Amino acid sequence: MNESSIVVLDLGSFSTKIGNTGNDKHLRVHPSMIGKNIYPNCLTGLSEIKGKPPILGNQLQTSLSYIDIEYLINKQGQQYLMNWEGIEQLYSYLLTEELGTDDLNSVSLLHTLSPYFQKCDQNRILELMFETFQILEFNFVNEALSLRFGSGETNGILVELGHLSTRIYPFNGGEILYSNCQTLGVGGFDLTNGFAQQLKNSGIQFTSQEEFEIVTEIKHNCCSVNPFHQGTDPILIKKKYEQITNQNFGKGSSVEKLMKPNTNSRDLTGNKKTKKSQKITKNSKSQKKVKKKTGETFSVQEVFKEREELNVNNASSEEKIFQQFLQKDGYDDLQIQMPDNSEIRLSTERFQIPECLFNPKQVNVKQKGLHEQIIQVIQNCNSDLQNNFAFEKIILTGGNSELQFLSERLMVEILKNDSFDSSVVPEIISCNNSENHHLSWSGSSIIATICKKIPSLLIPKNDYHETGESILLKKIINNL
Repeated sequence: MNESSIVVLDLGSFSTKIGNTGNDKHLRVHPSMIGKNIYPNCLTGLSEIKGKPPILGNQLQTSLSYIDIEYLINKQGQQYLMNWEGIEQLYSYLLTEELGTDDLNSVSLLHTLSPYFQKCDQNRILELMFETFQILEFNFVNEALSLRFGSGETNGILVELGHLSTRIYPFNGGEILYSNCQTLGVGGFDLTNGFAQQLKNSGIQFTSQEEFEIVTEIKHNCCSVNPFHQGTDPILIKKKYEQITNQNFGKGSSVEKLMKPNTNSRDLTGNKKTKKSQKITKNSKSQKKVKKKTGETFSVQEVFKEREELNVNNASSEEKIFQQFLQKDGYDDLQIQMPDNSEIRLSTERFQIPECLFNPKQVNVKQKGLHEQIIQVIQNCNSDLQNNFAFEKIILTGGNSELQFLSERLMVEILKNDSFDSSVVPEIISCNNSENHHLSWSGSSIIATICKKIPSLLIPKNDYHETGESILLKKIINNL
C-alpha cells in the first residue's frame, strides 16, 4: 500500500470536498456544478461554445452572470440523476489542478458513498477511478459512517440536512443501524426555491443563476425557524417533559438550556452572526453579515409562559404572540441591500420558509415531517435501545442545521407528538461551527487514517482488474 497520505473525496449535491488525510487546512471545496459558456465573447480564450472545456474553480464563481450552470446531481421527483460528463471533468480538475497530483498511478483514494448513488452509479465511479484515472487504490465509505466519525459520538441519531434531501441515521455503540435509516425528500434546494417564490409573489424577481445564489445567501443569513407553532400547547409540553425526566420544566433543566437561542450561529466565513440590517454584495461573502437590534434575550419558555397566561386559543392571539416575539428579540423587518444598491424588506416570510421541514406537503412531498420521521426511527429500534439512553442525542448537521431555532422547534415538535413515548428526552445538538459543511469529509478523513493501518480496507487496482465490479459487494466500508 502507498505510504503517502490518502486522498479523501466527498461528492455532495451542494459542494464537493477533496483533500489529503489529516490536512484539513488544505481542504478544497468546489460547488457541485460546472459552467458552460453561453456568451462566447465574454470569456477570454473561449471563442467557441462547442468542444471547449468547462468553467471551473475561481472562474466559475466570478462568471455566473454569463454562463450556463450544470449541476452534478439533479433531483427529478424522488429520483437522482448524475451528470457523469460533469463529474469526470470536475474530478479531473480537482485531482490534477487543485491537489497538484502529477502521477495518479500512485494515488490512494477514499470516496464518501452518497445516498444518491445507486448500484450502477457506484460501478461507474469505480470504473472512472481505476480505468480512466488509473489510480492505485480505491474504496467507498458510507456517508452515515463518515458523519458518525466526524461527530465523535458513538450513540444517537444523526440528521444530515442536505441540499436535495434530509437523511436520518441512528447509531448505537458506534454501529450504524442501516435498516432503520430514513430519508426525507426535502432539502436546502427546496427551501431556497420556496423562498424565491415567496419573494416573487412579493414583487421581487430572481431569474438568473447569479441572482439565485443571492437568494441562497439571504436564506442562510436571514431565515429562521418559528420556535413555536400554531397548535403548540405549553402546558402539555411541560407536563410531558416533567413526566419523562422527573425534572421541573424550568431554569436549570436540560431543556431550558437547550431552548435558549443559538448564539454560536456563524456565517459562511466562520464569523459569528448578529442580526439586523443586511448587505449582500457580489462575490464578497465576508461582507454578508446580519446585524441584530439590541433587545432582551429570548427564551422559548418565556413565550410558553406568555401563551399560557393569555390562554391563546385563536389565530389572532397566535399572531399577536408571534409579533411580540419578533419585536422582543429584535426580529422586526429586515432591510437588505442588494448588489445593485436596491433594497428589499423581509418580514414574517423568512420564518415561513423552513416550515416545509415539518410539513413536506408544502413542497409537494408526500412524507411525514422531520420530527415525525425521527420519532419513527426511534420507535423502529428495539425497546432496549429506546430505554437505555441509546438515542439521548440528536445531532444536526448540514447547511440547514444553521437555521436559528431549528433545535428548539424540533424539541417542541417531538415532545408534543402523541406517538413519542420514549423514557428519554433527547438532547438536540446543532453542529454550528466552521466544519459543519464538511463533517462527512472530516469523518472520511479519520477513516482514511484507519485504512493506512489496515491496508485490506482499500481495493488495489490489480484486484479490481481480476474481480471486476463485484468486488464492491464485499469491500464497501459500512461499519468499523
